[in-house]
Amino acid sequence: SGGLRLLVQAWERVSKKWPFARLWILGDGPLREEVFRHVSTVGLSGRVLLPGTFDDLQGVLEAADLLVLPATAQEEPVALLESMAIGLPVIASRSPGHDAMIVDGETGRLVPDEDPAALANAILDAFDNPQRTEPMAPPAIENIPQLQPQSPVCPQHPDTSRRQTSSLAGTTPCPRGSRSTSPC
Repeated sequence: SGGLRLLVQAWERVSKKWPFARLWILGDGPLREEVFRHVSTVGLSGRVLLPGTFDDLQGVLEAADLLVLPATAQEEPVALLESMAIGLPVIASRSPGHDAMIVDGETGRLVPDEDPAALANAILDAFDNPQRTEPMAPPAIENIPQLQPQSPVCPQHPDTSRRQTSSLAGTTPCPRGSRSTSPC
């Protein structure tokens, strides 16, 4: 839960500048109730959502502005691969698995582990300057065949998407590419 607590801490700062932005923490597991209580305690109910799992994770990813992965779960590389495969910008904390998959500044953003300010800054930079993250998509997509394990979006890997914990951030309920601070 340390990574998710860190993410919620970072989102406190993000939500002050982007009040319409929503953080979706996807997945189910023993930490869900603890995270839900923490979100309520810090006053982010309605801004941080915990919708559980989805059968169509690709559709959810396509609606997001970016994927944020603090070091939390073993299945994270699958969410990371799925996001990179569809060109979704990614921000992750430095960890051996993330370092092996992301070239910082080229295929995504890496931030120091356990640093909510750095994580918030990276998210804010992505929202404020999408022109910096969008060019990372083509190199990330090109890098997918070299990365293992593969994912459902990268067909050689079995579907583990229902068990993973991942965090999607969006500035509005609008599809990616229509970033604005007001609803569609």
